[in-house]
Amino acid sequence: VDELLASLRRAPPSLVLHGHKHDAWRVDLQLAGSDVVPIFNCGTTSAVSTAPSRTAGYFIYDLQGGQLRSVRRRMLLAGAGRFVDDSADFGVAV
Repeated sequence: VDELLASLRRAPPSLVLHGHKHDAWRVDLQLAGSDVVPIFNCGTTSAVSTAPSRTAGYFIYDLQGGQLRSVRRRMLLAGAGRFVDDSADFGVAV
């Protein structure tokens, strides 16, 4: 893990996409100064749950000029069989 974090700090990407954990989340990797690299995990892509962070979902990212401008998550609405916007704030400062 230390080697991965060091590599990300040496050559920071616009964002890191993480998979497999069963909850949707975002964390920020602190770089020098106030810069951060956002790390996103969309959660499961196939489970059905009444817990919003644990139901199937995916993120939609808007990148402009290599910079992350906005992000939103769509989640499976349990019992309805359709995806809806997740109201959780995965915030991106523009």
